[in-house]
Amino acid sequence: MASLPVAKNMDVGSFCSLPDHPKQRETTLRAVRTNSPGKHLSAPDKMHMDVKAVRFKGKLYKLDGHTRAILWKSGKLKSFSNKVLCIIYEAENEQEFHRMYDRCDSADSVEKGQDRIYSALKICGIKHKNIFRYPTHGLTSAMRELTPDYRGEKNMVPLVNTWLPEIKALSKILNLSPKIMPSSFIAGFLMTHRYARQRKANPASVVEFFTKYASREASTLEMGQYNAVFGLHELRHKAEKQKLLSHVRNNSWIASKILKLWLHYKEHGDLANLQSLPNGTTMSGKEFLSKYCKFDDYDPTIS
Repeated sequence: MASLPVAKNMDVGSFCSLPDHPKQRETTLRAVRTNSPGKHLSAPDKMHMDVKAVRFKGKLYKLDGHTRAILWKSGKLKSFSNKVLCIIYEAENEQEFHRMYDRCDSADSVEKGQDRIYSALKICGIKHKNIFRYPTHGLTSAMRELTPDYRGEKNMVPLVNTWLPEIKALSKILNLSPKIMPSSFIAGFLMTHRYARQRKANPASVVEFFTKYASREASTLEMGQYNAVFGLHELRHKAEKQKLLSHVRNNSWIASKILKLWLHYKEHGDLANLQSLPNGTTMSGKEFLSKYCKFDDYDPTIS
């Protein structure tokens, strides 16, 4: 017979110290939003002191109150009392453990797309803080465009697992922002890293390539010189100018151009087009841009 939940008075500090449920979305940004003036966590309230937890395999986890716990612990929200009334549930298996979380928060906070991807990343073991600082809607769009079977699927865990090695590699790159890494460029990273990994063609160089791009390393080139990293910037500027970044259906097409730029980087490294390449040839700036950053093959029907 299933056990009934138990109500327990618990110190606020003890509740705050409970581990988050593994599916909990990224809470820090939510805490900032809900703690702003006029929002429901901007001032102490007796209604805040009712929380839920679940025991699974002998360990107690928060079911709700994750945001309140962050604000209480940081001192940004004063607790109405030094005790919470904690309703403790028992989960008999992993499916029930996750289902309890899904049901618990639906009354006051419907899980949005970004919440689902954060939960999926955590369940799949992505713990690097860099990936959680980056708005992940671009990652979702990129993965779905490259994996048509998962378009429209709300359960993000299988999709994240499909691209898990690529996401782990992406999390190593610092200085990412939606400006320099729109969803089409994330798709380019995923596609290129997958290509390199499957062919055992040094996937670490893909991370190196995008790290140089993110740090704007190509800005030291002289006028008229282009290398693969600079080409990546030029590709983004041209795509922005022609408004090709605004539709996710362009992701695969732009990603294929990014793959070509990495192949150039893999062969020539940081050498600029006007420098003598290893095979003794040179490439003019016009030839470089025509080969890697031209949009003559763009099909407007896809957007």
